[in-house]
Amino acid sequence: MRSTAPRVPYLTSKTIEDRANQLLQGFQSEYGRIWLPPVPIDAIVELHLKLTFSFMDLCEMYGTEGIHGALWVDRREVGIDQGLDPELYPELEGRYHFTLAHEVGHWTLHRDYVASACRELGGYACHKSQRRSRIEWQADYFASCLLMPRRLTIPAFGYFFPFGPVDAQELSELNHWEAKDVRRHLEDMARPMAGEFCVSPIAMRIRLEELGLFRHPQAANVA
Repeated sequence: MRSTAPRVPYLTSKTIEDRANQLLQGFQSEYGRIWLPPVPIDAIVELHLKLTFSFMDLCEMYGTEGIHGALWVDRREVGIDQGLDPELYPELEGRYHFTLAHEVGHWTLHRDYVASACRELGGYACHKSQRRSRIEWQADYFASCLLMPRRLTIPAFGYFFPFGPVDAQELSELNHWEAKDVRRHLEDMARPMAGEFCVSPIAMRIRLEELGLFRHPQAANVA
């Protein structure tokens, strides 16, 4: 593995979300409209994008811990670490879905930039130390938009939170909580909705912050 992440162009959040929506629209035009969550990420990968994916011991393959997914561009293949297999670890289904969508983000946005790494290093994989790099943030944001599109997320929020957006700042001041306590409480609040979308409570909390539905002054990266 390279010690630094590949350089990619700057993309706005809107551009990334538009690309995720284009992928969803392409899938729906072929297989029918997605009316309710969860977004069928497995079908998008295999049926629409015609990529193969399988579970592998990526940590053994790359000789380091913290590798959740990998991409082989020329082989049109995605690898997911076997520790995220939802049949063996159903409690990690949300993380599995997000990791798969993250690799779809790399395929959609970055495959021309990581193709050489795929050939030279036997696949492009991200170590957890690179999570804050531009390329990894873009793939994370793409995954968030793909699995939790506005068209599905905003109506679902109205069902789970009929009184409207949650003011996290008010919660913090009322309970004298630190930022980490507020985030933990918001994730607990988001857990039922996260279950409907088959994502982690952390991913759902961050997406709701991005959409202004959890009004929280301090955003965090998807983990």
